[in-house]
Amino acid sequence: MNMKSLMVGIAAMIVLLIAMAVSALDSEKIKSSDPNNNITIQLLDIKEDREYPDANDYLYPPGAIDYDYTVEYSYGDTIKVKVDWTPVADNCDGHCGYLYLLDAENFDEIERYALHENDAGKKTISISSTVYSPYTHFVIRVNLTDPGTETDLNTSDATTIKDYKTTLIIAEPIEPVISLTLKNPSNLIAKGDNVKIKGTITTTSYNWTLRGPYDINKFNIIARNTLVSGSADIISSGESVRVYAPDHQIELLIPSHIILQNCSGMSGTYTLEVWNEAYPDTTASIDFSIVEPDIEVSADKDEIRLGETLKVFGITNAAETYSEYDNTTIGQNNVTIYVYDE
Repeated sequence: MNMKSLMVGIAAMIVLLIAMAVSALDSEKIKSSDPNNNITIQLLDIKEDREYPDANDYLYPPGAIDYDYTVEYSYGDTIKVKVDWTPVADNCDGHCGYLYLLDAENFDEIERYALHENDAGKKTISISSTVYSPYTHFVIRVNLTDPGTETDLNTSDATTIKDYKTTLIIAEPIEPVISLTLKNPSNLIAKGDNVKIKGTITTTSYNWTLRGPYDINKFNIIARNTLVSGSADIISSGESVRVYAPDHQIELLIPSHIILQNCSGMSGTYTLEVWNEAYPDTTASIDFSIVEPDIEVSADKDEIRLGETLKVFGITNAAETYSEYDNTTIGQNNVTIYVYDE
């Protein structure tokens, strides 16, 4: 092989590799069952797709809908949907309908996108992870409307799909993505106040525990007195508890007086940890401190005469009265001012 032919061979290989790199995998086209008002959607740039020809091959949620086809992205990727439609009427007065992204667990609307007459029956919609997070399983509904007429394509409803091919879209996380936020105005929690922590997780259950200067063998007492979003296992022992969160929401309201009075707790720094039991090495945590109540008081003058007004100012680290952080079960937060005649 001379030098010229060698150079041609390398160039041909480079072109081939580039061509392979830019090719993308797209899903099959999913068509509506309505022969008069065709809707077609296709998922673009997907990770993989799978057929489930037999009954009960892919049930989601478990025991619910049997999906015939799944389309998978990696969690964090942009979901791209190409939609083609024939308007219900030749003139849909500018607005023809919507494409909805729905949570496949409860069919709650995550986001919707308008389909306009000037789209000319074609539109590609990009849905970023900032829109769909923390959800991971989706269905798509396209609804075209016109006065007196309506047509649907819903990937979870076999009657709206040609050949009854139900389709589930999955954004598969490699490991759970967890975010936590302390909602109290400060991370210094006055003794007796509630601690509120919110967040999200890409799984539908999580475990949590609390580390700090208390008897962790009594964690179950804290768990039983903590309000959660979702439903928690009832525990009588152990150092953690599992919470079922089908909406992917984390919300904990922890009464600090239970830690102090019932679990040998002390002032100091506490760490709340959250993880999914299938991924014990993926843990999110957040710190707060339980401190003594404190108040600072000042007045606008040192002396007053009869008939004058004295203004008293103060700052306290106790939670605002009747706020969600004020644990009124043990008495509301109040400041009492005493005036003495010396």
